[in-house]
Amino acid sequence: MSRAQFGETNPNAKLTDAQVDLMRALREGERNPGAKRFWTLDTLALKFEISRRSVARILANHQRP
Repeated sequence: MSRAQFGETNPNAKLTDAQVDLMRALREGERNPGAKRFWTLDTLALKFEISRRSVARILANHQRP
């Protein structure tokens, strides 16, 4: 029986662990202290070239492409 591979170790992964960390940081505004607007799901989806739903699921820790 094989074990599931998660994160960038999965051969079907579309994002690296660093990209996921960056996505979460941009959404939370950690990289832009004092910023009035944070990144929306739509802008993150465009930046990382994945669907808006995938972004939402990654940020909620339900999915990791």
